[in-house]
Amino acid sequence: MITSKEEDYLQDSIIHGFKELFGNNALDYPVKSMLYDDYKDFNKIRGSGFTLYGLLDSNLKSKDIDIENDILQNKFDLIVFTSIYRQYDFFYTNIERIKKTHAVVWIMDGEDSPVLFPYLGKHLKQFLFFPKPHNNFIYFKREFLPETLRSIYFRLPLNFVHKFPYPKNVHPISFSIPQKKIISSQPLKTKLFTQHIVDKDVATELQGLKSTAVFASEKDYYDDIQKSKFGITTKRAGWDCLRHYEIAANGALICFRDLKAKPESCAPHGLIPGYNCISYNSYEDLTNSINSISDEAYETLLLRSLDWIRNQTTINRVKNLLSEFYKPLP
Repeated sequence: MITSKEEDYLQDSIIHGFKELFGNNALDYPVKSMLYDDYKDFNKIRGSGFTLYGLLDSNLKSKDIDIENDILQNKFDLIVFTSIYRQYDFFYTNIERIKKTHAVVWIMDGEDSPVLFPYLGKHLKQFLFFPKPHNNFIYFKREFLPETLRSIYFRLPLNFVHKFPYPKNVHPISFSIPQKKIISSQPLKTKLFTQHIVDKDVATELQGLKSTAVFASEKDYYDDIQKSKFGITTKRAGWDCLRHYEIAANGALICFRDLKAKPESCAPHGLIPGYNCISYNSYEDLTNSINSISDEAYETLLLRSLDWIRNQTTINRVKNLLSEFYKPLP
């Protein structure tokens, strides 16, 4: 697993899943230090290191990797570029070596933009005539939208681009959450909403604020969710957001603004309004939806929400990817 030094929720959840499954047989290069239990500088991580970080046994850190030689020597069954927008230098330096190996190669793109690499910004000019990752290897895109298709056809109008198929190597992917972060029993509910409300309209109506404070500790953040019946979330820079998973993992029901507007192809996958979550489009719509839910209906929604999140663990994400997309050469 080729890594980058910055926090990247898709990259880091994938590494976590591989390490949980395969231990020292899954190598991260360079070592993603912030994922291990001897890491201390959580204040340097976006989100203060909640949920994904400092969890792996430090004995699982990869050692003695001569990456380019090991690629040539066919020492890897699977090579994963966990964040292509951060790893393109290594990718293009080693692409010919990689093509000569027997390894299966996966490309991960966890960017909030729906645009495939290298069609975003300066990268297109720099790599226009270079081999495209999605033409050569299996490519996983998190914000998998109609604009994803449009990006490779040089911004042609969507109504025209829809006539073309998606590239066969490009597939949707989403965030995931460590299994140990999911509650084992339903906590007692003492209030309606979480303190941290990311929807400014709802925060203003409930608390007279345009935004709410972020918790300083993971324990306080999780405790607040666990005491709440409902957790508010929205589309942020992209549709997929770790907060969706944190709300469900801590036993609150997801209230997702404008979820019904999310294209089916885009993560998060499996959230169904009225079945395991609530979709709303305004504060009034939210309150009407909540007030119409009986205690029995709420419990049913919550049980289905927990079923959903238990399928979204880092281990399950990697298992499912391997089952569908890992086809080694004979």
